[in-house]
Amino acid sequence: MLADGDRESVDAGITDSGNIHSSLFYNIYWSLLEDCGCERMSAFVKAFRLYLEQVSLDESEPVLGLTRAWTLIRFFESGMMQLSACTSCGGHFVAHAHSPDQDFVCGICQPPSRAGKTRKKRQEERAATPRTPVSLNEPDSMTGRGLVARGM
Repeated sequence: MLADGDRESVDAGITDSGNIHSSLFYNIYWSLLEDCGCERMSAFVKAFRLYLEQVSLDESEPVLGLTRAWTLIRFFESGMMQLSACTSCGGHFVAHAHSPDQDFVCGICQPPSRAGKTRKKRQEERAATPRTPVSLNEPDSMTGRGLVARGM
């Protein structure tokens, strides 16, 4: 049975962007272990460096820190996580262990309706929206100045 903190950690690797980053990192790690014959710790360090390099090439922020990446590996080793193949693109993505994956479609091929609404994107939208200046001479009913002007 998982403690609440462990469940939150497992779920953190499965969220939309977290899943893509976790999947990228773990696929690099797995490839270094299986295809290149790296030892476990060497594969971990190299995979994390390659993950950071790939994220910087895409000019995005890394979602995985060193601790979270290590925790992800431990979850795979303990059988709590698995890689599921997307039926659309064929990529392998992080999923809960023993979850049905015969009709699995990744978040890239079928993004959720709220996809793309990252904090950075919302800030860019706010910055692009023109703002109307507030006149300090006219009393505003919602400010302290307006309340004072009305004698409240």
